[in-house]
Amino acid sequence: MLKSNAIGTFLGGVFLILALGTATLVFSYVHSLRIYLSTQGLAGVATRNQALLQNLLNESVAQRERIPEIVPLLQSLGGRPAAAPAQPPPKRPAK
Repeated sequence: MLKSNAIGTFLGGVFLILALGTATLVFSYVHSLRIYLSTQGLAGVATRNQALLQNLLNESVAQRERIPEIVPLLQSLGGRPAAAPAQPPPKRPAK
């Protein structure tokens, strides 16, 4: 019945195109999701490594007074001592 009807043939073609488009979108979504999840693991490793290196740099800055030879190295890495507060916070008057 659909073969003899022009509208049936047209609707069959539209259905086929929509089915192929849906399959393409699903494949694209799954592929993108896999890439995203694999990069999330790498981002976690990079964040952890950055934190470890920052801790090492902070410890090195703390040791710069004992070992003055590391000062040029710390300066090249951007290690600067933490800024001390200029003055203590004002005390509240007693009530």
